Amino acid sequence: MWRLLCGLLLLGSNSAVGAGLRLIENAQPRCAIVVPTLASPVEQQAAAELAHYLQLMSGAEVPIISAGEPVAQPYRLLVGRAEQVLAQPPKLHPEGFLLRTVDDGLIIAGGSDLGTLFAVYDFLERLGCRWLVPGELGQVVPLRPTVTVKDWNVVERPAFEIRSFALTGGGERAEWGLRNKINGFYSLEFAEAHGGALSFQPGTAGFHSFFQTLPAEEYFPDHPEIFPLLGGKRMKYSVRGGQLCTTNPEAVALAASVVRRYFREHPTARIYTLSPNDGYGWCECERCRAFDEQYAAGRTHASGRPITTDRLMYFLNQVQAQLRGEFPGRRLVTLSYVNYVEPPTTYVPEADIIAFQCHYTPACYAHPITDPDCPENRKFDAHLRRWVEVLRRARGEGQPVNLGIYAYTDKSMWFYLPRPVVRQMAADIQHFYELGIRSYYAQSSASVWALNLPLYYLTAKLLWNPQQDVEALLDDFYTNFFAAAAEPMRAYYQTFEEALARSRAHFNADPLSEAPPFLTPEVMAKARRNLEEAEKLAPNEVVRARIAAVRKHFEGVYPLWAGIWEYHLYEQRGDPAHLRRAAEHLRPLIEARRGSYLARRFQFLALVFDGVLWSGFGEEMEKGGRKCRNSDETGPGDNAAGWASFRFPVPDLTQPVRLRLLVWGESALSNLVICSQGRGKGTAAGGVWNPVRPEKPLSGKPQWEEMVFVIPPELFEPGVRLQIVGFGGGDSQIWIAEAKVEAVE
Repeated sequence: MWRLLCGLLLLGSNSAVGAGLRLIENAQPRCAIVVPTLASPVEQQAAAELAHYLQLMSGAEVPIISAGEPVAQPYRLLVGRAEQVLAQPPKLHPEGFLLRTVDDGLIIAGGSDLGTLFAVYDFLERLGCRWLVPGELGQVVPLRPTVTVKDWNVVERPAFEIRSFALTGGGERAEWGLRNKINGFYSLEFAEAHGGALSFQPGTAGFHSFFQTLPAEEYFPDHPEIFPLLGGKRMKYSVRGGQLCTTNPEAVALAASVVRRYFREHPTARIYTLSPNDGYGWCECERCRAFDEQYAAGRTHASGRPITTDRLMYFLNQVQAQLRGEFPGRRLVTLSYVNYVEPPTTYVPEADIIAFQCHYTPACYAHPITDPDCPENRKFDAHLRRWVEVLRRARGEGQPVNLGIYAYTDKSMWFYLPRPVVRQMAADIQHFYELGIRSYYAQSSASVWALNLPLYYLTAKLLWNPQQDVEALLDDFYTNFFAAAAEPMRAYYQTFEEALARSRAHFNADPLSEAPPFLTPEVMAKARRNLEEAEKLAPNEVVRARIAAVRKHFEGVYPLWAGIWEYHLYEQRGDPAHLRRAAEHLRPLIEARRGSYLARRFQFLALVFDGVLWSGFGEEMEKGGRKCRNSDETGPGDNAAGWASFRFPVPDLTQPVRLRLLVWGESALSNLVICSQGRGKGTAAGGVWNPVRPEKPLSGKPQWEEMVFVIPPELFEPGVRLQIVGFGGGDSQIWIAEAKVEAVE
């Protein structure tokens, strides 16, 4: 009956459609929502959402009925999967949909349950609804007692196959993502309840999952050989570092068994993330080293570590080969990061494995990736093109490449300071699409929306259709979200954009050095005036609440900015008064967020001894009768962190200085490195570090000893008053009690 009815509808004339369908008139329904007789829970949810928003819009209570039931209203809104709604359904993308007017109604059909939800939300958007930011504050529903739709025949499909944020927290942020056609990454429970949306398996840390797939606590006692050989010993790993011995067949078999069990237990799951832990610690066994020489040409990363892309891709290909027969269409996803970021030499990932490229180093978020005048992004673009070329050779020309992008939409290292990236990241999405990339992950939980409006919304829209007009989307956002206050609120965000453009600055991951060139006191004051003007123009309580949320964010990060600005002045002038003021602004933040990355990043302001700023050290301890600190802030045995540094002012950059350290004789310290270029950036990000050896090495005995380093002026970073020396790395244990800098007479 249902299929016959729909077939007759499609064969009917469209004479009534040309004049439009008046679905609701003066808050009275002239339509009913019709769902299949055996509608799935998601189809029922889609119908309920449609009824809910039509009521919010018009006040009309549109009934929901099953196919075959009598309809009292003249029009029907047929909601469901295409094969349920149409006698001869067109071939739709699983997440695609069609909106089609017929003589007595409108067909709202998806290629799947998830596609049906997207169809409903798209229909509501065409009526003027918007979900601009998560939560009720971001919802815009036009008040319209009469609702009319024109003649439609819309068929859509997503441009990007994976369109994802970090929405695993569920709730209003997940609902926002779904309403804007984001298909992942949700919690497993949310994904299973919403038509097969994408999710990470529970327990992962974003993509990082070796530690979760084969936990060391469970597998190390009986399978130590699958864990990394480091320094001649098999070591347990954690999310912070250490990797599987990926060339070990037992590691392949065990990982495949875990993934197999997961897919069997969760039949709607479409992906499994099988990705290295967040750090280094790659296995040094003879088989792994031989593999690197034979299949990766012995290549090394800028950090000096071996490039392990081939190891990882070989491992993933082997795991997927054991799964493919039982689970066709299921995919493995992984990161391409740090020393496994380079394209492989031999082992190209199979088509059902997606490697997400981290736009991390080299990277600049101040400019689009295609900006020819941005050195870091020129390198990253060339890097991406190398990957695309490798995959195209394997997949064939004209085919989408199984490459993803891991975009730092919210850069946690910037601590949510003003960071103008909206137009740059929009241009990047369009560029990725042109390269054939079809998977995108925004490192953002969509919670800090006040930072860069309308970045989240724009990202979602362009991932569905990157050919949309960016400026038109921006206009639509500001008009709908801020109404009469749209212009000063647009000016607020443009204040930061324009300041960045004037400064010609670059930025990535270090606001201490990268923010001051464009976030000046004048810029911050102008931004505050924009907010004050917007507050005066807010037409109602809803808009006032939206502006208040932006104002709260601005004032919340202002002390952090003020501390960074005072530290910038200290670097420029060497006046200790600026250092004291920086500490006054930042110490309360450090105390309030003890243990956080922010606290660790700025802890050196709390550790100033004899004019030397200490950074990257652990808590104070006692050794050999003296108070001291260890360079390995995370403690021994985890193969993580261990890098510490000193910053000290140099009054005369043409004269050498002497650095005296009181060091425990058993410490793993044979030399320092001084940053000669890059203001403390790592080598992979363009920093240049040169070694400085001590006048006399440590004895290796359990006693306190003085190490003396004479640093010549040719190793100083030119024009920088505050010089940086560093040491350690990995699991290095270095205990230091004193550090003093003096001129060399």
